Amino acid sequence: SRRPVNLDSALAALRKEMVGLRQLDMSLLCQLWGLYESIQDYKHLCQDLSLCQDLSSSLHSDSSYPPDAGLSDDEEPPDASLPPDPPPLTVPQTHNVRDQWLQDAFHISL
Repeated sequence: SRRPVNLDSALAALRKEMVGLRQLDMSLLCQLWGLYESIQDYKHLCQDLSLCQDLSSSLHSDSSYPPDAGLSDDEEPPDASLPPDPPPLTVPQTHNVRDQWLQDAFHISL
């Protein structure tokens, strides 16, 4: 049972479109995964920074020392040293081994 030519060409066009959509899906999935990982890294960095600031403030508010211990009237208290600013966030490139594996796993050949 032979299919009409226009049905074959319609199916071929549909397959090509499906391949393009699958590639777009994989590209978006990889970008979203990279964004998710960056967000998780940023959250951990913020938590670490918060812990450092909490520790720093608890050390400076220790009640075992009087507030002006060791300082004369004309001396200024030293500034609390804060951790350096976190590095700027960058979205990772989507061409790595994990992403390539994902793309290969969903590859459709015509």
